[in-house]
Amino acid sequence: MSLVRNPNRDEIRDGKIVTVRQKKLWETQLNLILEFQRFCERHNLKWFATSATLFAAVKFHGFNPRDCMISLAMLRPDYDKFRQLAREEFHYPILFDPWYDHEYPKDRTSAGSWPVHPLTKIRDERTMMLEFPKWKDLPQGIWIDISPLDSFPPFDNPQLESNFEVLKTLYSATFSPKNFAERLKKEEKFPASKEHLQQFLEMPYKIRAQFFEEHCSRIFHDSKYLGTFLNQKRRLEHAWFKKIEWIPFENSALPIPHEFEQILKTYYPNYPKHTINRNINIWSTDISYKEYFEKISV
Repeated sequence: MSLVRNPNRDEIRDGKIVTVRQKKLWETQLNLILEFQRFCERHNLKWFATSATLFAAVKFHGFNPRDCMISLAMLRPDYDKFRQLAREEFHYPILFDPWYDHEYPKDRTSAGSWPVHPLTKIRDERTMMLEFPKWKDLPQGIWIDISPLDSFPPFDNPQLESNFEVLKTLYSATFSPKNFAERLKKEEKFPASKEHLQQFLEMPYKIRAQFFEEHCSRIFHDSKYLGTFLNQKRRLEHAWFKKIEWIPFENSALPIPHEFEQILKTYYPNYPKHTINRNINIWSTDISYKEYFEKISV
């Protein structure tokens, strides 16, 4: 049985036509989720839908017809175990694709001009979904995102506050190296010595990225708040994730936090009236991104 509802016919969902072709994309993504779910079950890891996928699961019990991406999350300890074990267990056509596998181009000044974010993607190498059509060196098979939730302030312990400030500094130095180098030349104060930060800045991008990940692991604890470095202003309460439940999603199911309404209101202040539109135009379930880049001039 297909993992997608009504896989062999076009239909209208929430006022939008969903084609059989679109459902083939969704089927590929659901199969990636299933591979990830099996991995997590083998290793007793907790995961759940987040942000736009959580919104879709609650509102549509399936895909949002205006969204083509899947967003999942794990608390940092489970995410670290996932990172440590996944490379050995996912094999072609499934690709374990963490952000720190990719070298940062030296002519780029910030993450805004380099398509890498501090999360992991799981991809189907036989397919194509071009999030960044000009970046031929990046894997661009159809994917799902898995993001870590880290401990975020305010903390009760001053040392944790201090450690978090160091972590934010490492993040800036990793994702905006040229901008950070300019900051080091000024009179700005930092939570670590400029000498050590300069040494960190001179490390290869991949080393900086992995160093940042390791420090995220070290400061994680049973804090009141969680967050992501993609949006440092947003705070999610740790207690909202204590209980996970499963709800229908297409012809399958997804785990969601029991306090999903609090989470969705944090992500989307006008929830439940919020509208999400995230679409990518160039994709195929039959042509791989490698074949595309070999035959198409970008």
